[in-house]
Amino acid sequence: MSQPAPAQGVAIDPGAVTAACASSGSSCRAIVDGHLARLAAAGLAPADLRSRIALLATAVLQAVTSAPPSRAADLADALASVLVRLADATDDPAQETTLRQVAGAVANGTFDTLPVGVAVAASPR
Repeated sequence: MSQPAPAQGVAIDPGAVTAACASSGSSCRAIVDGHLARLAAAGLAPADLRSRIALLATAVLQAVTSAPPSRAADLADALASVLVRLADATDDPAQETTLRQVAGAVANGTFDTLPVGVAVAASPR
C-alpha cells in the first residue's frame, strides 16, 4: 500500500513506517507508538483498529524483509518488540497470537519461513 490510509482523521503512511523501522529500532518504536496512540484516541471500531494494526505490522515486516541480511539481524530484536507492542494493542486473540509468533520468528531469524500475508491479517470477527 503506497498511499496513506486514513482512519477517522488518523492517517498511516506505510512507507514512512517502513523507512523509520529500517533506520533504527528506536525510530520504529517511536513511529508505531505514535500511531497506536492516535488510533486509540480516535475511538475506532474494533475491526478498523485490527485493520490498522495489520497495516502497521505489514510495514514493520517490510523493513525486515527489505533490509540486507546483516542489517535485518541488527534490527531483529527491536522490530520484534514493536510487533509485540502491536500484538498487545489488538483485541483479536488470533491476530495477537499470530503477531507474537511473527515477532518470535523475527527475533530468531526464521521470519522467512512464515506466510506474512496470513500472519498479520486482522480476523473478520
